[in-house]
Amino acid sequence: MKTLKKLLGIVIFIALTTIAIAQTEQGNFLIGGSSNFSMGGGSSKAKTNDTEGDPTKFISFNLSPKGGIFVIDNFVVGASLPISVSRNKYDDYKVISSGIDFIPFARYYFLEGDFRPVAEAFFGFGFHGYKTVDDGDVETNNRVGVMFGLGGGVAYFINDKVSIDALLKYGFTRLSYTDMDDDYRTLDHEIGIEVGISVIL
Repeated sequence: MKTLKKLLGIVIFIALTTIAIAQTEQGNFLIGGSSNFSMGGGSSKAKTNDTEGDPTKFISFNLSPKGGIFVIDNFVVGASLPISVSRNKYDDYKVISSGIDFIPFARYYFLEGDFRPVAEAFFGFGFHGYKTVDDGDVETNNRVGVMFGLGGGVAYFINDKVSIDALLKYGFTRLSYTDMDDDYRTLDHEIGIEVGISVIL
């Protein structure tokens, strides 16, 4: 009986290990992404004597689909295509922005099992447009961005095909203003948490 239990345990272990490896084996495809939608308002808190500023209203939408292929076991390369739209309104002042980025990435899955640590690196570029409306006057400008960064976290496989991913990421972005004569640009450093879903086929 003990021998049978040991044999059964070995068979189960081999089966689970085989499934875990099959999730991220060479030749499989990864499809995934993350998105968020938010809207609301708040007070500017600017006051003069008993006068308080008008509330600021905003709405934003972000979608970031991604896809890749496992070139070797546990190592996937691909690209994401983040798309963003936002609108902020304060009294007669409005800012409307939209952007699209193309970001190649590489990700490695460590260990086996349901919870798998992952490490990721990315580098890409994008185009962002802005329109400002101030009491009827309209001004537009465009920005071209270059970005790169690193991230790490965990992928929780809820079955052999689908995982919920949570990564802590650091990113650097350089935005250049194409509508200005001088070399005006912004340099942004950002740390954030990205949560998404991945499907491996």
